[in-house]
Amino acid sequence: MTGKIEKNDELVLSIETYNSSKLIEEGMTLNGLSNKSFKNEILSFTLNINENTASFSLAEGTGVYESTLSIPEEITRSIFHAIADKIQFRKNTPVYLVYWYGSDQKATNSLNGGDPSVFPEEIREAYFSIVYHVEWIDKKY
Repeated sequence: MTGKIEKNDELVLSIETYNSSKLIEEGMTLNGLSNKSFKNEILSFTLNINENTASFSLAEGTGVYESTLSIPEEITRSIFHAIADKIQFRKNTPVYLVYWYGSDQKATNSLNGGDPSVFPEEIREAYFSIVYHVEWIDKKY
């Protein structure tokens, strides 16, 4: 990431959990990234699945933030998808960077990719999913 987040703006990094298209938990939200410059920095996300627990972290520049959550026992198949390309952020437009989603069936649909500012239908239809997204917004005072 390269650019500057002005003092009246902020960059919000979020990890959210969905079950059958319903938001069930905001596992981690990192706001307050304002009045800060970035030069060729990477926003990164890690996810470790261990039995029925997901441990994940968000990292930006100098900070790493970690959390865990439970995964339903019914998950039989899962897919991980991440965007590795450079993305142009637009104000007030979320960018969905990483997905982990699972099915309680014998198969799960693969993700077709597409516009990173659109929440994918495959995720909306998934039995359980973890989504990492970034949004550049007006600062909430």
